[in-house]
Amino acid sequence: MQRRHGASRANGSVALLRALGVAALVALASLGGPQAAVAHGGKIVLDVDQDGTGGVTVSAVYEEDGHPVSEIIDPVLTAKSEGGGVVGPTPLVSAPEGEGFWVSSEPLFTEGSWDVTVTITSPRAAEVKKSIEFVIVDQTPVAGSDAAESGEQSTDWVSAAGVIGIGALVLLAIAILVAVIVRNRRRKEVSR
Repeated sequence: MQRRHGASRANGSVALLRALGVAALVALASLGGPQAAVAHGGKIVLDVDQDGTGGVTVSAVYEEDGHPVSEIIDPVLTAKSEGGGVVGPTPLVSAPEGEGFWVSSEPLFTEGSWDVTVTITSPRAAEVKKSIEFVIVDQTPVAGSDAAESGEQSTDWVSAAGVIGIGALVLLAIAILVAVIVRNRRRKEVSR
């Protein structure tokens, strides 16, 4: 009988460890994995602004939930300046900054006030009109500055939070495993 009782305790410990392992895997998957597909719908809201180099950045989000538009869209820009200058129609391209952003592929504007319009027809029609005061900023890093010496540094706090979360889960799993092993050893010592 003692063996059978001991074997059932061992099986219980194994089952507990398996359950903890599954829970840890589920937690890890939810932290760093791709977000679950969510059916977005409704109105798309566009925003346009200058990028400091004579180009533009456009953001597109769903009005209902504020999530970025991840679908392929077809933004086209047109603009007129106070001085009579005209830009466009110019298609914009998907930005490397992530989902929901589009940019001009090159500088389009001179300094000054411009009335900018961006329209899309797909996946739903949307338009934004905005008066923008374009200011061209010198993008050359100053010698001796941190940016010039070390290159561009990552500020992706979401990735850092994911790494910290994974580390915390791993430490938690190790602590639980150690607690189960210590408990089993103490029970064996008591039963002797």
